[in-house]
Amino acid sequence: MAEGDSFQTTASTILITPKSFTKCPIKQSQLIFRIQICEGFAGSGKSVLLRTMVELVEKELGEGSSWVLAPTGSSAMNVNGQTIHSAVRLNWQDLSNMPELKGETLFRWRERYEKVKFVFVEEYSMVGCKLMYVFHKRLCQLTDSSMSFGNLTVWFIGNIRQLPPVADTAWYKEDISDASAIVVSGKISENDKVILKSRFRTVQEIELMPDFENAVHIFSKNKDVEIFNLVKLEQQQKPVLFIDSENGSRHAKACSSDQDMGLPRSLYLSIGCRVMLKRNLWVEGGLVNGSLGTVIDIVYKSSADKYPLAVIVKFDCYHGPVLANGGVPILRYSTRVMFPLVLAYSVTIYKSQGLTLPKVVLHLISKEMAAGEFYVALSRVRTPSGICIVYDGENIADCPLFCINGSIYKERIKAEQKLMLKASRAV
Repeated sequence: MAEGDSFQTTASTILITPKSFTKCPIKQSQLIFRIQICEGFAGSGKSVLLRTMVELVEKELGEGSSWVLAPTGSSAMNVNGQTIHSAVRLNWQDLSNMPELKGETLFRWRERYEKVKFVFVEEYSMVGCKLMYVFHKRLCQLTDSSMSFGNLTVWFIGNIRQLPPVADTAWYKEDISDASAIVVSGKISENDKVILKSRFRTVQEIELMPDFENAVHIFSKNKDVEIFNLVKLEQQQKPVLFIDSENGSRHAKACSSDQDMGLPRSLYLSIGCRVMLKRNLWVEGGLVNGSLGTVIDIVYKSSADKYPLAVIVKFDCYHGPVLANGGVPILRYSTRVMFPLVLAYSVTIYKSQGLTLPKVVLHLISKEMAAGEFYVALSRVRTPSGICIVYDGENIADCPLFCINGSIYKERIKAEQKLMLKASRAV
């Protein structure tokens, strides 16, 4: 990091709970920090607080004075915002390669966001050190200021107990040698255990529950997701189409789906199968990475074509124009020519973060691989009745959910202690 590039600053932390979200007038004499961290559990009122703050900022400072951002398309859609990468013009595949905006591009970008005074970042636990730094640098370029985050007021909203960022370093990372500290995020009260145990079901029992017929099944590992999706597709007893990707180079052929903008190497589809969109096509309309839907048609340009022209998907939460059958045509992309879709009868815990689902089946096969996995999975639904837990072991007491792996929480413990200390000193 070059001299003058540091974005260290004094920050205040606010912790909210369902009971603490009340109107609290702030006296003019009180000090308001420019960088704020707003912490709260799922359902504690963070989204309500965010909407209220945006309304107040726009009312006092005018339209366009607030900017709501999030690290993923699904989380951006939930708060009516933009993804960080698209808003500040970042290359999501290579954060280390961030060319300066120049000329007409820079002029138009500054003109579009010249009124911004407050920036709100949702799901901040998914923002790593690399992304945080280039985000800071881009805001400095926006306002032509060398101060942290371009001298704008920035609120980071979310929950540090959720999963750490992918392919980046969590910004609360600490070198802690004492692993015997209390596992703050792993605490489960006896009352919590009673509630959770009441949600345990066998696979056979879940199959007989009509409310969970279209529930999303959640696993920790990709291989378990792939196996479950193929089994469910076979159970539909419908013709299955196999689509292989067309790669424009040896590099594209060797890339994994994560390395090639989420596009899979191959894809199995059938009419009526559940799928997930893997690209942000239209965030404002609801076509984002993570959107769930059902394939209702597969269209070919001619009967001689090997692969279809488009896959017609009826998405669960889409608010834009549709075809006569209620579907949206999804086309193939270049570089790796493939439809940006994957089967979605089940997803990984990482992929579920940021989604709010009506019904979820959580499969507990192994221990937590990262701090916060189980918390993220359990908080995908609004009430305990929306989740069923599957555990194949003989004794529920031995379930990984009740045998927290303390070693993976040691870095987060220190971070939470720091947040609590800052919250106690906040005005």
